[in-house]
Amino acid sequence: MPVSNSLIARAAFIVCLVVAAFWLAWQVVDILLLLFAAVLVALALHALAAPIARVTGLSSRLALIPTILILLVVLGLSSWLFGSVIRGQVVDLIARLPGAWQSVQDRFEILNVSDALKEKAEAAVPSGTAVLSFLSGFTMNVANAALGLFLILAGGIYLAVQPGLYRDGVLRLAEFVPMVGPVAAAVPALLLALNGGVEQAGWTLLLFIVVQQAESNILAPLLQQEMVNVPAAVTLFAVVAFGTVLGPLGVLLATPLTVLIFALMRPAAEADPT
Repeated sequence: MPVSNSLIARAAFIVCLVVAAFWLAWQVVDILLLLFAAVLVALALHALAAPIARVTGLSSRLALIPTILILLVVLGLSSWLFGSVIRGQVVDLIARLPGAWQSVQDRFEILNVSDALKEKAEAAVPSGTAVLSFLSGFTMNVANAALGLFLILAGGIYLAVQPGLYRDGVLRLAEFVPMVGPVAAAVPALLLALNGGVEQAGWTLLLFIVVQQAESNILAPLLQQEMVNVPAAVTLFAVVAFGTVLGPLGVLLATPLTVLIFALMRPAAEADPT
């Protein structure tokens, strides 16, 4: 029996969709892992809140409040304790390095080592540029890890508070682009703060980061959810996912693109009686 052209076209279209889905999943695999970790955090929060709800008689949602507060206190104390130890060791290491290097040079001179061997030993020591490059890369890795941890915790809390909302997948149009605008406001303040020195500029930058993160990742998603019914966790991970795939333009267009995908899928969802 001959195969119709429409059947071939439909099969080719399905294959293209599957390939595109795998490609997109590979591009945002880091975001998917963050989302999976956030789901695990939400499950852990519910498991920890269940005994509190039984003992106090609170609802499962209200029991999440003391659970989250206890976890934040534990994480804060742990970070402070380990951070103090690590900071002290790093400061001590930096203080000892010049003396250690001078000791090595003095030992070479005492042993009357040839100039060629001394040059090889000095060449084996990383240059200042290499050290700065390593420190820069290390700092970026630490910053990325901290950002990933923040996304996991924030997403896990949102998922734990309103699991049904995200299970149903309700998406609506947002009236503003999240998490981008407040960054531009820091530039004039930093330029003014530089007149008072680098330390003042650093404190100003830290203040803007704290305020911007609180506004963008906590207040703005909740306001969007109330005004246009956009789930907060969807807002967080959609911006990160589209930014990963499309760059800065993807961050700006994350919400419209998410709404477009939902609009394309809506007819099939409405046709499904379940």
